[in-house]
Amino acid sequence: MKNVCLIFIGLVLFVLSTEGQTFSKEKAKLFSELKDVFNYNDREKGKKLSELMDNELKANRLNEERIILMQEFFNELAKKKYRVYPFYSDFLSASIISAERGRPDSEFKTWQQAAMYVLKKKPQGTTEDFLANSASLFRENVIYESSSCKWKVYGGYRLEFSEGKEPEALFSGVNLVAYSRNDSALVFNTQGSWIMTENKWTGKSGQVYWESAGMPKDWLYAELNHYPISLKTAEYRADSVEFMH
Repeated sequence: MKNVCLIFIGLVLFVLSTEGQTFSKEKAKLFSELKDVFNYNDREKGKKLSELMDNELKANRLNEERIILMQEFFNELAKKKYRVYPFYSDFLSASIISAERGRPDSEFKTWQQAAMYVLKKKPQGTTEDFLANSASLFRENVIYESSSCKWKVYGGYRLEFSEGKEPEALFSGVNLVAYSRNDSALVFNTQGSWIMTENKWTGKSGQVYWESAGMPKDWLYAELNHYPISLKTAEYRADSVEFMH
C-alpha cells in the first residue's frame, strides 16, 4: 500500500511539473525534456517522436537560433496548459521538417512568430489546425486535407506575417491540384495566397484544361482571372473566365 501511494504521489508531481514547465534552450536537454513529456502521455507516439529527435541530434540541422525560438513556443504551450498531443508534437514535427527541407532561418523565424500569434490570440482549434497544416505544407506542399479531399500545390512558396494581419503562404507560377475520391481538379500556372488560419485560397490567373475528357490542350482551355476557393471541397468557381479554342 505504501509503494502504491508513493507511485501515485510521484505521478501527481510529474503532472504538476509539466504544467507551466520551463524548457531548456540547449538542444540535447530540450529534447530530453520533450521525450519525458511525450513518453509519459503516450509511449507509442513518444517512441516515434524520440526517434525523430535522435535523428535530428545526429543530423544537427536545427541551429541555436531555431532551438531558442522552439523553446519559447514550448514554454508558451506549457503556460497555457495545452495538450501534449497534438500541440507539442505537431510543433516539433513542423520545426524539424522545416530544417530537413532546407527552409531558410528567416522563414522559420517568420513562421514561429506567426505560430506564437495564433497560440496567444486564437482559439485552441485554430492553433491545432495551424500547426497541423504547417507540418503538411513543409512536408509535401499540402495546404488542406480531409477524409473527402486534399489540396496540394506543386511549386515554391514564401511565408508572410506582420502584426495586424493573418499569416499567409504566397504562391506564384505553381500548379494547384484538388484530389477527391473519384476525381481531381487542376489549375496550371497560377498564383495565389492561402490564409493559414483559414481554409481559404485566393487565386489569380491560371489555366484549366480538359484533357481527361478527351479535349487536347491546344484545342480548348480556360484562362482564369480571380477565383476564391473554400478548401473544404474539391470545387471552385471563378469570377471571370475566358475560354480559348
